[in-house]
Amino acid sequence: MNPESTTARTGHGSPEDVVLGLMSAMETLDPTQIGHWLHDDVVYQNSGLPDVVGRTTVEQFLAAFLGAFASLTTRIVSIASRGPLVFTERLEHHVLSHDAPIGYPGAEIMLRVAGWHEVRNGVVVRWSDYWDTREYVATMGIDLPPPRAAAGGLDRTDGCR
Repeated sequence: MNPESTTARTGHGSPEDVVLGLMSAMETLDPTQIGHWLHDDVVYQNSGLPDVVGRTTVEQFLAAFLGAFASLTTRIVSIASRGPLVFTERLEHHVLSHDAPIGYPGAEIMLRVAGWHEVRNGVVVRWSDYWDTREYVATMGIDLPPPRAAAGGLDRTDGCR
């Protein structure tokens, strides 16, 4: 990842300021506004999903995802940083739009998220979010199959105590 390849989107302040700006941009539901805070070669990691690499690809992914929502608000519960790394614990309140292609129209979801962000030269180069996917999709009204044990089940006599 080459931090120098980022277009003139830098100068957003401290790493914490950058992450707080990114969280504010999320509330606009506008992928371009969100992309303003991201490096051209950003890596976006989300619970249970493959990595999304590159600002343009992240913007496209977010356009599809955020398009299902009427609103999104974020409350930072805690934030901590060391150098370029910023940790956030946050609550995101999502409201599903009435014309969303999936889920219960108007459903409200309160999502607990832990996020790690790496900031270089005023933009996010890595964004990793961790949240309970199963709780989220169930609240949205999407049916998932129940979890299942690994083939053959678990043998608690093989070193697990």
